[in-house]
Amino acid sequence: MKMQLNLDGGHTATLVSCYAPTLGALQEDKDLFYEQLSRVVNSTPFKQQLFVLGDFNARVGRDLQLWPKVLGRHGVGKENASGTLLLELCTEHNLVVTNTVFQQADKLKSSWMHPRSGHWHLLDYVLTRQRDLRHVRLTRAVRATTSWSDHRMIRSSVFLTAKPVKRVHRAARIKKLDVAKLKDTATRHSLQQRLDEALASDDSDEWPQFKQAVHDTAVEVIGYRRTRHQDWFDDQDVEAHRLLDEMHDAHLVWINDKSNTTKKVTYNTARSVAQRKLRQMKEEWWARKANELQEAADRNDMKAFYQGLKAVYGPRDSGCVPVRSHDGLALITDHAGILSRWAEHFQGVLNQKTSFDPTV
Repeated sequence: MKMQLNLDGGHTATLVSCYAPTLGALQEDKDLFYEQLSRVVNSTPFKQQLFVLGDFNARVGRDLQLWPKVLGRHGVGKENASGTLLLELCTEHNLVVTNTVFQQADKLKSSWMHPRSGHWHLLDYVLTRQRDLRHVRLTRAVRATTSWSDHRMIRSSVFLTAKPVKRVHRAARIKKLDVAKLKDTATRHSLQQRLDEALASDDSDEWPQFKQAVHDTAVEVIGYRRTRHQDWFDDQDVEAHRLLDEMHDAHLVWINDKSNTTKKVTYNTARSVAQRKLRQMKEEWWARKANELQEAADRNDMKAFYQGLKAVYGPRDSGCVPVRSHDGLALITDHAGILSRWAEHFQGVLNQKTSFDPTV
């Protein structure tokens, strides 16, 4: 697995997690693993900080003279064949085994105990570029909090300055007047009457005063348009919250004294009442919305009809999920490219020539 972290100053840190074949695996499998890992390291730009984390099932030993700049002065154990492959990889890509750099007790270096001999070995490593070793503060083994694994976890403390998340400050949305209410005759007459009173009391001929008077009167009479997406809980949130609070309070009282059957009955009663009334509220809300939509359809008010549908079903999700390219290296985000990639995928999966004997 590979993950990239955006750091401050435009820098990037790349984390690679891997699991190597065991010592008893075939040599072809080991060579294939290190070949794949070498390609991953090569594909990481040199300017990026690289950290390779993995269970390599290898012992690198402590031969500092044979592997200079790759091993530190504080290795543990003896080198084996899998460890030689790992050290050759580090030499090729100028990597350093950070587990061997820091002076500490052997119990803080080893990560796995042999089930028969009971000897502790170091099989799990954190590798980084030799030039980035100064950013590593400490790499050590820590005791796991669970017994799910026979390996100790390796923790590496690294100094990285993460890039702060830039939050987009959106401009405040302009509130719109609910002009749909003007289709009601009583509301329209009320607005006309209030406008006449407001304009009669204003003797100024200036446009700003006229504009402010009209706007204030409209806000007072018809108000602003509410959000399109509504839910049955929004119109009855006060009553619904009261029912839920009563149920939660009764539940808390019963939890503190579970041996009291009276408190348990009180809680069950409050829960039943809350469920029944909330279900009734929801059904009444849907019935009222259905009547509003039917009335809009009967008077051929398609604008109100579709606005009601949007209020019920919410805004439409117009986003698209990115997909990876065929080689798995690039991420396709544009709509046309995503469609083309899916077509390519199904072309390769479905349109394949079959090879079978129809007489069987």
